Amino acid sequence: EFHEEFQQPNRDLSQGAKAVAYQDSQTNPDWSRISETNSGYALSLVRKYLVEVAPYTADPYVNVSQYYRETYVSNPPVGPERRPWKYPREQDDTNFMETGRWLDDDFFSAMRLAGLCPLSTARIGSRALPVTTALRMLNTRFDWNQAVRRVSGLSFRQALLRKRLYMEYFPSLENIDVEANARVQTYANRTYDLPLAVFVLPRREELFRVVAIQIGTDKDSSTVYSPTTSSFFWWNYAKLYVGNAGVLASQLQYHFHDAHMTGLRFSIASRRQLPSSHPLRLLMDYHTSNVREVTTKGLVSFVGPDGYLKDFFTIGLNGQGPALRHAYQAWSYEKMDLEKEIRMRGVQNLPYHPYYHDSQKYINILHQYVEEYLKLYYCCDSQVQEDQALQSWAGYIATDIFG
Repeated sequence: EFHEEFQQPNRDLSQGAKAVAYQDSQTNPDWSRISETNSGYALSLVRKYLVEVAPYTADPYVNVSQYYRETYVSNPPVGPERRPWKYPREQDDTNFMETGRWLDDDFFSAMRLAGLCPLSTARIGSRALPVTTALRMLNTRFDWNQAVRRVSGLSFRQALLRKRLYMEYFPSLENIDVEANARVQTYANRTYDLPLAVFVLPRREELFRVVAIQIGTDKDSSTVYSPTTSSFFWWNYAKLYVGNAGVLASQLQYHFHDAHMTGLRFSIASRRQLPSSHPLRLLMDYHTSNVREVTTKGLVSFVGPDGYLKDFFTIGLNGQGPALRHAYQAWSYEKMDLEKEIRMRGVQNLPYHPYYHDSQKYINILHQYVEEYLKLYYCCDSQVQEDQALQSWAGYIATDIFG
């Protein structure tokens, strides 16, 4: 019967039939048992996505997801064949260690926006990094005017007023105590020195350039390294120190907390509040597949007293808890919206921001995908409001899970 409906793409339903079909699906908590009338309506909506899909399945979610996988996974919306690929191509960077390219300052600057933590950089003066916050940390004894002028021809104040000063900053790693650990060459209990990398965007250039790197946030005693005032060894040591902080932030904050732990919250809420056949449950289960098992095992195997990350991370075991706590406290729904996060950081106008520019393509695809799928079941806001299971799910996330 479903196959016959699929062979009749031009069949349409009256508004009355659609209303009866939806009312029937709302009355029956088993969303998988859609009436024949409603199934025909659903199939007519996704007909444009099912031109050459085989084998055919009756589940609208499988149909739509299969279409998007086949269309965009095999033919990505970005890349040399579609448009200039802004994100560095793999073949371009596989031998950067052998060629010594990683020592280049421009390569270091590019990796701030195309490396492990492309969302850790903010413009000084943005919502994410107010001027007062930056000046509270920058060493007042260092000649920032000369350092900025050497790169851009502007003074520090001029670059600040023209919105051309940027900083890579990892607040989740601030004020973290580190214990002695010989395996990672940390031989004394101390506070982790947070690195601050300052950049300026010169006029008529696409990539911002590194000005200086400060190790520590004490404005009176922190050491500042620059390409002109530091030796070759210590300047590259400072760049490696920033890279090490990026590894810590990417794995503990962006990866473990923002990906695994956040996905775990939505997975738990979906399992507790949505019936197994609810359309949103099908969507969430697919995109949070195995997140509970992987995250639970990761807590034991990677993080904590019995995990081995304490022997690889320079902040050790004592630093993992505070870093994750900082990440949790800084998390918000706005951070899940890339466009809002980028604008809050004030980097939306950077000519070179490959992570942001390329990901916009994929985000548009995901938005279209989810919208088309949900339209199969909800045609207006009132239907969303009347779905008790959906409202319970949203309320559970807003209160019990996130507080």
